[in-house]
Amino acid sequence: MVACAPSGGGDESGTSLFGNNNEDGDNRDIKVQLRRINGRYEKAETAINKIHLNVIGEMKEVKETQKKEEKARKDEEKKKQKELEDRVKVDLEAGMSTQNMRRNYRPIAFLVRFHGDMMLSSMELLRKQVSIIVNCGRAGIDRAIVVVTSPGGAVSPYGLAASQLVRIRKSGIELIVCVDTVAASGGYMMASVGDKILGAPFAIIGSIGVVTQGKQKVIVHNGHNPPFDLGIWF
Repeated sequence: MVACAPSGGGDESGTSLFGNNNEDGDNRDIKVQLRRINGRYEKAETAINKIHLNVIGEMKEVKETQKKEEKARKDEEKKKQKELEDRVKVDLEAGMSTQNMRRNYRPIAFLVRFHGDMMLSSMELLRKQVSIIVNCGRAGIDRAIVVVTSPGGAVSPYGLAASQLVRIRKSGIELIVCVDTVAASGGYMMASVGDKILGAPFAIIGSIGVVTQGKQKVIVHNGHNPPFDLGIWF
């Protein structure tokens, strides 16, 4: 899994993209860092095994069983390696490039954490994160996971944010939206773009309104115009 996060966050090393030379020529210094996050869990498991008290490790029966388990593990690894080599040979003979093989054999899940405020100040960051996914992801193979946290806000910015997520789906990359706490109003509009919406048990997901900004004239069914304007908002 690859995290598309603002540059400078966390202790893990990564690759920074979109630095001071903004492609749009503006002065906003928005940086995106790509990090492989699988390693954090692998390191945690190694650390736990290292400090965990092994009360059975010196028993003869346990040692013998561990040797059998280790041999079975190595045999399974050899079997998988042989299957991989056979698959690689077939794909090479079919003319597939090594880059395509690498990506096909190990798909990428892009992770984006979106925190939206009223006026969507993180819009530029989201746009660049989506651009990375659309341009670097592989249709039908990779997927994007967007964690949306937002109570909603102004209509136009959130409509633009939802349209950014639409870019992911149009590129053929599966879009999964996760909601931990709240995706209401404009946040819900963004979530509804996804192929799937996964919500935490007590997350607030939904909206009470329909999108229209500003005032508009109301015309009743009998053809008469009422003497007032009605503003409809999220």
